[in-house]
Amino acid sequence: MNSARVQARNAKRKADISQLQKAFEMYYNDNGKYPPSGGATNGPNNGWSNSSDASWLGTSTFPTAMRPYMNYLPADPKNTDGWSVNATNIYNYSYVTCPTSGGRAYMLVYRLENDTSVVGTTVNFCGTSYKYGNGSITTGVDSPN
Repeated sequence: MNSARVQARNAKRKADISQLQKAFEMYYNDNGKYPPSGGATNGPNNGWSNSSDASWLGTSTFPTAMRPYMNYLPADPKNTDGWSVNATNIYNYSYVTCPTSGGRAYMLVYRLENDTSVVGTTVNFCGTSYKYGNGSITTGVDSPN
């Protein structure tokens, strides 16, 4: 029974991330850049938006920008406080745009339960290296013309 619950939560995470990516691309098509991030209290710095704090809700920059593209911003099924990349048992969605790209690159981070496929992976994004434990990451980058 517990295994089925984990699989259901992971399936929801993957569906949520897919919806977010589609909304980001619609925003990009309309604005020439990805939606602005910022305000996170759960993250490596306040340039991020995180589903477990106010930066993902209400009238903050990120949810306001996303409102025309999504009725609501999904949150991780567990949606625990903290920074999900470098901690264990922390589950939330975190989003950041790269300011040096003019908003044409983003990182969307989420964790899958019982998935060790990216343990120890280091990703360089926007001049910073992030080391991942048990989780998954999606990046988007503007293609050159």
